[in-house]
Amino acid sequence: MTGFGNAVTADGVLEVREAGVVRAVEYVQARVRALQGLTVEDALQSAFRTVRGGTRRYGQADLKWDLKHGYLTVGGKWGGEVMCGGEEMEFEMSDSEYADDTGLLFCDRGSVERMAPRVNEHFARWGMQVHEKAPGDRKVKTLVLFCAAPPMSYINPHTYDNANLSDIRLPSGNVIPVVDKAKYLGSMISRDGTDTVDVVARVTAATKAFGSLSKLVFRSDRVSAAAKREAYVAIVLAILIYGSESWCLTAEMWGRLRRFHHQCARAMCGVSMWHTREYRISTVSVLKVLKLRSIETYIRRRQLQWAGHVARMPPTRLPRMFLTSWCGHPRPQRRPDFTYGESLAAALEYAGIEQDGWMEAAQDRAGWKQRINGIREPDVGHIDVHAVLRRRAGV
Repeated sequence: MTGFGNAVTADGVLEVREAGVVRAVEYVQARVRALQGLTVEDALQSAFRTVRGGTRRYGQADLKWDLKHGYLTVGGKWGGEVMCGGEEMEFEMSDSEYADDTGLLFCDRGSVERMAPRVNEHFARWGMQVHEKAPGDRKVKTLVLFCAAPPMSYINPHTYDNANLSDIRLPSGNVIPVVDKAKYLGSMISRDGTDTVDVVARVTAATKAFGSLSKLVFRSDRVSAAAKREAYVAIVLAILIYGSESWCLTAEMWGRLRRFHHQCARAMCGVSMWHTREYRISTVSVLKVLKLRSIETYIRRRQLQWAGHVARMPPTRLPRMFLTSWCGHPRPQRRPDFTYGESLAAALEYAGIEQDGWMEAAQDRAGWKQRINGIREPDVGHIDVHAVLRRRAGV
């Protein structure tokens, strides 16, 4: 994993050391001289020597990357000033701990089989016990999640090229199950790396919460619409969008979340699908009566709130490093899955915030919070609330 701040080099040579990258103004000046007044084609052919893993020439792909991601900007029509600064550094992540929950990362099955007994022994030295699945146990807290590469990386995607997915056997005779999904810190992580499993789990949990309070609160004629809204936002909606700060939502996932949100709103207003069709009651009018926002607004707010929090972290913090990181590995064929970067870009567009300079704007915590809270719903024009809806909702 390679973390990017901004591109920096010296005399055309990028010197990588343990502390990171050596700053040098000479490279910036040389690059300005090389690009100033050149056409796009000539600029892309400019060559400098650099070190990124092995020693090779700074080529066309490197320059395209710097230009695309803002680490190198050329004023005017590919002439004028070149602004570079910051540092490039490599970092690795091998584990994640929160309270007594631990996540360890391994590159292959052999590493898991070799290190699992050592990890258990290490925790035992400190008076802790790692739960192992003994014969007859139905529940187990320790799991191994096999995270697969993209399907096109395999000759046989259904078997992952005959990967061994049997349980990990321990010297004690117990095992650690290999699973296709697991819960960590309240969120579901799946084998394919998407958020579909987590979204389904969130909708299921929120459905149970809504159903448990349906008779007493949400469908009761004795509870006002304002009280229903507060209970829904504080309990059901909080369960529904837990962990949504890092979700990468596809159109299908958005549809699932949107349907649940609208169904709950109609139930709180006492409006069935028959009323909706008979009196042409729109979902927007139902949300207006309850003074609820769309599900997009609730999720986008949380995503931008978390992004601003991470942007204000010191550059040495792991979440901050991941925010501006990239993998130094060739991209496989076909369009990659929907990424967090694209999700964040969509959230910024929804809020009307420019992508260029949003991290600088997020440094002002109070101002960033005000911009997030000021997100407006998309303009749908004048909304007429049907009399049947008002009567059934009790407003």
